[in-house]
Amino acid sequence: MAPSLPLVTAWFTAARAHVDESSMLQMPIKNQAADEDECRCPGYYEDECTAEAAQGCVWSSQGSSNGPWCQCLGDAVPVPITPVTLPPLPVDPVTEPAVCPAGWVQMAEQGADIGGCGLQACSDRYSPATASEALCAEACDANDECNGFSYAPQNGDRNHESETVCTLYNSDTPTGSWTNSAGTFIQVFCGRAPPVYHLSATDMKCPNNHGDRLFRSTDLSIDECHLQCQDTETCAHFSYGLYNGGSVCMGCTTLANQEVHVGFNTYDMEHSTPPVQMIENWDFEGMTSEGIDVTLGVNKWIHFLNNGNSGLTNTAIKDWQQMGSGAGASGLFSPGGNDIAEGSHVLFLNSGDDNNYVYQNLLQPFTATLNIEAAVGGGNGGNDGGYRMGLYAEDGSLVQEVAAGVNGAPDTSGSQYIITHMSVSVADHPAVVGQHLQLRLMKNKGAQGHYHYIRFT
Repeated sequence: MAPSLPLVTAWFTAARAHVDESSMLQMPIKNQAADEDECRCPGYYEDECTAEAAQGCVWSSQGSSNGPWCQCLGDAVPVPITPVTLPPLPVDPVTEPAVCPAGWVQMAEQGADIGGCGLQACSDRYSPATASEALCAEACDANDECNGFSYAPQNGDRNHESETVCTLYNSDTPTGSWTNSAGTFIQVFCGRAPPVYHLSATDMKCPNNHGDRLFRSTDLSIDECHLQCQDTETCAHFSYGLYNGGSVCMGCTTLANQEVHVGFNTYDMEHSTPPVQMIENWDFEGMTSEGIDVTLGVNKWIHFLNNGNSGLTNTAIKDWQQMGSGAGASGLFSPGGNDIAEGSHVLFLNSGDDNNYVYQNLLQPFTATLNIEAAVGGGNGGNDGGYRMGLYAEDGSLVQEVAAGVNGAPDTSGSQYIITHMSVSVADHPAVVGQHLQLRLMKNKGAQGHYHYIRFT
């Protein structure tokens, strides 16, 4: 006979009370050490214990217990914490100090100044037309009275910190210093780079009534005399002095027959100074046919990869190499209708960019300042492909370059070659000191580019 419902209920309640009492007797005594334990396991019921398994809780009779209870026996599972990424703190823009473009040199320390608005109206100093060092230099070149300029990039002027500042002066000698509102020297004062020529002898002159003399001019300054020699084909030296109350300038091809004349001095043009041996075939005269040294006839050419129209066979250009596979990309040409700075050959480039260029590794490691002079442009019927000449590190990275019309460098045009320079100092490029740098020749305009010679002085 089944028990009545009240009797079953009473029996179940008593049984549950017995289990609760037994479980309470089996729980460990709470102490301070337990408070410090990372594991917090409930000890009353098995289902509550196993629900906290992630903390390491195990329903077990392990130890001296007389029955199972909830113990910290397992390894706790760490709870992942999502990192909080804070937004970056605002950083004030940093304005880089200005630098003098090619053809200009920094006068005194960074921040040198004369003060005032110079040769312009004050408002003209902030013109967008002069919003770079090179454009500021061009503005100075266009003003006959200008001998120097100061330039500061954006955030440079104390009263106009959102504008660039270009100030032209009739002096190239700074008289004070200047900082922006933050007290930082970022302005530069630039004067014209001095003409490059070298005193050869005193009390001497180009010979009179002699084939070595190219011209005789009067009433020129010595810098104007230098410029006339530079612009005269084959002029490698000039003499300058006073005669009958006025200045006299004479240019000549050589000083082998110079004459004594008290009060006159003779000067070497930079390209008449013997070049430093850093490259071979610096004037592009070295070429061969069937392994024999030859020279191109007038209006004849060869390419690096074929004989061109030369009529020669198995031609080669000494020491230089071409990067790029274009059969007509570059080569040597002997123009009949254009002036040539040296010899009879001109290097021409139909292609000249980062992937197509003519190059040669320097013979000596880079341990001192390199002064490079190149005659460029004016090589084939007035074609003007400009020029782009650079030195590259052993890993192929650019160290420094000069390009036609860029950052104040002289531009090319027409059939007359020009002279360009690049000075590469150890102080500016310490990371590549000791490396054998590579010289690469390219162009930066659409037409054919030309190189007459490249000297290291």
